[in-house]
Amino acid sequence: MQGLVETYKSEKKKYLRKNAGEQERDPKIVSDYSNGNNLLNFLPSAVFYGQRPSVWWTLRHDIDLLMGTYKYGYANYTAMRQDQNLSFYATEQVEYQYQEFPNADNITRRLKKLVQIIGKVEYQQNLRFDKGLPEHDPTGFTLREKELIVAILNNHGLPITSDGKHDYSFIRAKLLSRIQGETKAEVSDNEMG
Repeated sequence: MQGLVETYKSEKKKYLRKNAGEQERDPKIVSDYSNGNNLLNFLPSAVFYGQRPSVWWTLRHDIDLLMGTYKYGYANYTAMRQDQNLSFYATEQVEYQYQEFPNADNITRRLKKLVQIIGKVEYQQNLRFDKGLPEHDPTGFTLREKELIVAILNNHGLPITSDGKHDYSFIRAKLLSRIQGETKAEVSDNEMG
């Protein structure tokens, strides 16, 4: 893990030092490097879905678990939770965000799994942090599409056709309509800005 974080920091310095004449820097990658969002970009997104310590656990928590372990040492989860630069602190500040923080055994299991996966990948390929995460997860939906589907189901329920079957075409049509509406709003905002 130490090798991963040090390689990441080195690649970050190299990328951010690039001048405009050498190669144009992608603003998204610069942003990802500034907040550490791309530390695990070299791993397939499917890796992050199994054995999460809690239902609210995200990729950001995995990144901060690795960075916190690098900074504070193995299993020093109390220090990680108190570090205002890690997502655990912000998550705990939201009232009713979750019932309780996962126990140390569950977090350690997650850390060991991540280290094992990183170890396998690290020797098979060059680590690339300057590529983006895939926009779709294994379900085929973006995070925004999932949020819209939940909102549609909350507002309309799961409609039933006249023959008593679930009407997924209704949900698909509502989803496409909402996505097109958001896309038009973004285009309009960009034209005005």
